[in-house]
Amino acid sequence: MDSGTTSGAGTAPGQLNANSFLFFGIALLILGFLAVGSQFLATMGVVIFFGALMLVAGVSELVHIIASKKRNKMIFNILSALAYIVTGCLTLWNPLVGALSLTMIMGVFFLFAGGIRVAYGLSHRDEERWGWFVAGGIINIILGMMIVMGWPATGLWMIGLFVGIEMIFHGVSWIMIAMTLKSKKA
Repeated sequence: MDSGTTSGAGTAPGQLNANSFLFFGIALLILGFLAVGSQFLATMGVVIFFGALMLVAGVSELVHIIASKKRNKMIFNILSALAYIVTGCLTLWNPLVGALSLTMIMGVFFLFAGGIRVAYGLSHRDEERWGWFVAGGIINIILGMMIVMGWPATGLWMIGLFVGIEMIFHGVSWIMIAMTLKSKKA
């Protein structure tokens, strides 16, 4: 075996990263198109997943509190666990109302995520195709503004649509990075 030219799997060093970036980008692209095609289902999926996460987090914290040997000042931990459990249960009990609430949260998320993605792209200007991250970030900011300004009327479909669009642009960004890595190896 020629050390330094292949990895254990027979893939050139650096090629594994390009292939994994490409796979990740394609997966995001496919999931994004599925979400755009089924906006209401994607919205409900996000809401139900969020509710389940909140419930599991609350139960986990409650189990930790019960198992903990340290018993002083537990009231704040108990209140935190109960807040998670109640929020999770309410979201799972009525996902439509949860969708309206999460619509506003997602709007704020897209605004922050877009700003971070723009900053990431601008901090990598010395690399090829950095503009894809900036473009994706600008799209996120626009989507966030649309969610916040259209609330509550768009609460049942907008989360699914915008998550799908965000996944598409993020997937394209990773595909572009993979293509750049592959072209440098050729």
